Amino acid sequence: MWILVDSCRSPSIGTGGIALPPYFGGMSSKLLNQLDAKYLLGINSHDLNVLVRDKRIPHVELPNGEVRFIASEIWAWIDSHRREVQG
Repeated sequence: MWILVDSCRSPSIGTGGIALPPYFGGMSSKLLNQLDAKYLLGINSHDLNVLVRDKRIPHVELPNGEVRFIASEIWAWIDSHRREVQG
């Protein structure tokens, strides 16, 4: 089963939205690696690395130099970049 994300909010099971592997469901404090984060955001590795380098996305730098992302902070970051469509 895949979990679908609708409207850049917390993961929920439904139709439409971004398909995520089941381990994303209900784990808002889960640490995501760069592969998970780029998949969640729908961007490539280079763009994610630029966001991290420029400190434009919340992330955690581990003592060994690896970068992780707290899922709930990524959802909040996505939500903070939402732009309403006027029509």
